[in-house]
Amino acid sequence: MTTVVTTRKRDPELAARFDHAMRLRDAGALRECISELELLITAVVAARPKRDPVLLLHTFMQLGYVHGRLGDNVESTRRFADAVEVGPRSELASLGLFHAHFGAGRHRDALAEMVRFLSVTRRDSPGYRELLVHEPGGERTRVAPELSPLVREARALLARHPPRN
Repeated sequence: MTTVVTTRKRDPELAARFDHAMRLRDAGALRECISELELLITAVVAARPKRDPVLLLHTFMQLGYVHGRLGDNVESTRRFADAVEVGPRSELASLGLFHAHFGAGRHRDALAEMVRFLSVTRRDSPGYRELLVHEPGGERTRVAPELSPLVREARALLARHPPRN
C-alpha cells in the first residue's frame, strides 16, 4: 500500500515525489527508494521559507524504515533520530528510533528514547503502552537489571495518561 502524506498546504510536486518513492518501496526497489527520498529531503529543505516539516518528518521515517529493511541499522538509527529531531512528539518517529536502538542491542538508548518521548507527550502512547505490558523486547529479550529504573520511569510517565478507547 502506498503511503500518501496529505494536507491542504502540501506542495503537489514534492508530494508526488514522496508517492513515487513509496511506490518504489512497495515494489521492493529499496535502494532506488532511498535515492529518491534523499533527493526529496534536499528539495524539502531547499523549499524555504515554505519548508514542509510534516513531509520532512515522513521522509526521514521512511528512510529509517527502508534502511532497517536493508539491515543497515546505523543509517536506520540515524534517520529515525533525524525524524525525532523534526517531530519530537511523533510517536511513530520515537517508536522507530526505539526499535532501531533495541534491535542493535542498545537497550539503554532505546529506553532513554522511550522516557524522552513519554516526558514530552501530553497524550497516551498505545505503542509504548503495548511494549510496557511486559518487559521491552518480549519474553526472549529481557532488559538488563540495571535498566529496570528506566522501565519503571517509563511506566510511571505512561501512567499519567489514561489509555485511549
